[in-house]
This record gives sequence, structure tokens and C-alpha cells, in this order.
Amino acid sequence: ILKPAHKCSEEEFYQTIDTNLKTSFSVTRAVGEHLKDSSVVLMSTAAASIGLANHELIAAAKSGVEGLARSAAKTYARKNLRFNTPLTSRITSNEIVRKASEKMHTLQRIGKPKDISNMIKFLINPENNWITGQNFIVDGGLSSTK
Repeated sequence: ILKPAHKCSEEEFYQTIDTNLKTSFSVTRAVGEHLKDSSVVLMSTAAASIGLANHELIAAAKSGVEGLARSAAKTYARKNLRFNTPLTSRITSNEIVRKASEKMHTLQRIGKPKDISNMIKFLINPENNWITGQNFIVDGGLSSTK
């Protein structure tokens, strides 16, 4: 839902929070109760860290996910549970939106699923067990360059 906050309904707000923040919290709660020696990867978006017009709903929800990952990393460290977020923005299939997004990225393209899955594989690899509570930005330079 990409529109200004004042045009978002309460139903859209709750739907966005339920889909993004509540699901991440539910996963964290279940993992915290049942697992140990594991890696949890939660998904976020560049909109949580930089100001993007009309992204208020998703920025609010995903900022919560990022805070959740940092706090859970500390809470569950004793169980050797690691929490991280590879960040990316979801782009719709609308050709105009896609082309605009490509121009915003330093690499002049939007991310492919493999771009994100490579980071997820890295984070869940047991050899990388010293990484926790981090937000990894995988956004083609969108949030770090102008």
C-alpha cells in the first residue's frame, strides 16, 4: 500500500501491521520457545531507514521488525538464537513503478530473488554464527547512495 498516511484507512493500517510485524513477532515467539542454536531471518525494507514518499504504512511496520530483530538477538542470545534482517523493497509488477525504482537504485535495476536469497543463505550458515541483531541492507545501493 503505497500512499500518504492521511489516505490510509485504519483497516489498511492493521492489515499491514498484521502481515508484517505481527507475523515476525509470532515467528520470534515460537522460535524463542522451541529452538536453540539457530538463525532467524526476518524481512524488512529500505523504507524503514530512509524517507520514501508514500511508504508510511510499510515503514512503520518494518521499523518494528528491525527493532524486534535487535531486541530478540539480545533476549535469546543465551539459547544461541541469532536474529537478522536482509533489507529490500518490494516492487510491484507495474511497469512505470518498476522503471522508476530502477532509476532510484545505484545499480540501475531492482533486486532479483537470488540477490536476497544469497544473503539469507549467508545468515543461516552455521559458520557465520557470530552475527546477530544486525540489519543487512540488500537494496542495490538505494539507501546508501544519492
